Amino acid sequence: MKWRVLLLVVLMLVRVGFNSVNISQTISLKGVDNWRMKLVGVAARNLPEPEGALVLGVVLGYKSSLSREFYQSLINSGTVHMVVASGYNIMVVAGLALSGFLFFVSRGWASVLAIGVMIFYVILTGGEISVVRAALMGSMVFVGAVLGRGAKAWWSLALAVWLMLMIDPSIVGSISFQLSVAATFGVTVLAPYFKKRLEESGASLAGLVEKLDLTTSFSALILTWPIIWFHFGRGSLISLVSNAVILPLVPLLMAFGGLMLAGGALFGPMAMLISWPTYALAHLMVILVRLFGGPWP
Repeated sequence: MKWRVLLLVVLMLVRVGFNSVNISQTISLKGVDNWRMKLVGVAARNLPEPEGALVLGVVLGYKSSLSREFYQSLINSGTVHMVVASGYNIMVVAGLALSGFLFFVSRGWASVLAIGVMIFYVILTGGEISVVRAALMGSMVFVGAVLGRGAKAWWSLALAVWLMLMIDPSIVGSISFQLSVAATFGVTVLAPYFKKRLEESGASLAGLVEKLDLTTSFSALILTWPIIWFHFGRGSLISLVSNAVILPLVPLLMAFGGLMLAGGALFGPMAMLISWPTYALAHLMVILVRLFGGPWP
């Protein structure tokens, strides 16, 4: 019974992702679209630019507020993926939801409810390909947990891709879809392999590489570079270093930024209190993005 319920929810999630344009009219009636714009307003009132736009990009994948200059710096530094709603966002949301629901219901129903939260987040972020793919993978992991089986990442990705292509084969030509699949495969399959080989080699720099998570960045880049070069004719060689320096700050910015946006939407003064650490993190990231995205000799 649990399997049938979970499978139904996962299929609903797929349909949500591929019907985001039509669904947007429905969810507007429920106030979701107004809620999203309220969050944008909270950022505008409490943070200067481009820090406010960066928070909206990292937390919600909302890119409309980004200036052309700063967006180009993100591209040049190889960190533009930070402002795209991604697998990290969905996993944080799902993890928090699952932990909260476990206080009240069994793991099986907590997983079902967590998938429901992921569906809401997919809608809130506009149903972008990267979020749909990540939500599908998260759903498969929850299905495996409920059934008492360890859902391997590559199997989850393969099943998610298969479901998406079955519903809309035309997305195979989408650049964002190609980059999402390539990056996820690199992180979930190549990165563990490289980490294991590095540990076995006993290299003196192995500990530093692991702390900076360079294997994860390298694994994603090694598969996405060919796609970027094919479509755009460019690839940022500095992106490996910039990602190692900037990405560790993303979880903190997402946590403080999310609290500021949600708190400000519910009670205005709360955003003002949380805006100070949020601004400090966002400002530091802006400096680093411009440093790595600027002209190099």
